[in-house]
Amino acid sequence: MPSEAEWELAKKGSADNRLWPWGDTWHDGWANMWYAGDSYQYTAPIGSFPSDISPFGCYDMTGNVTEWCEDDGHTDYNGAPADGSAWIDNPRYFNRVMRGGCYSWEGGNNARCAARWFGGLDFRADGSGFRCAMTP
Repeated sequence: MPSEAEWELAKKGSADNRLWPWGDTWHDGWANMWYAGDSYQYTAPIGSFPSDISPFGCYDMTGNVTEWCEDDGHTDYNGAPADGSAWIDNPRYFNRVMRGGCYSWEGGNNARCAARWFGGLDFRADGSGFRCAMTP
């Protein structure tokens, strides 16, 4: 899984500090989020929201499912690695970082590039998932 820093970079790109992959203004219907006005009651097929593509070409990072990251859950970034690697405690902490928005959530602030959540190792929901990552 990607580190939290890798996930956020993949969503917003490196050119600026945008709020969502498409810019700094929220648009209903541009991601699979509650009240989007789309025909999907749950998750949507990849690429169903052409505006929800990151500058790096990653699809559906704003809506659809909240995604697990490798990092242990921390309430702030004090002590986080500066090189973008996963922040892993020893021993591992029970909570992990989750990023992105879920189809059942209201959009806007809940789907910002910087929005983050935590889930315990026993957390399960149909609106959560993961994204595989690989160093080229």
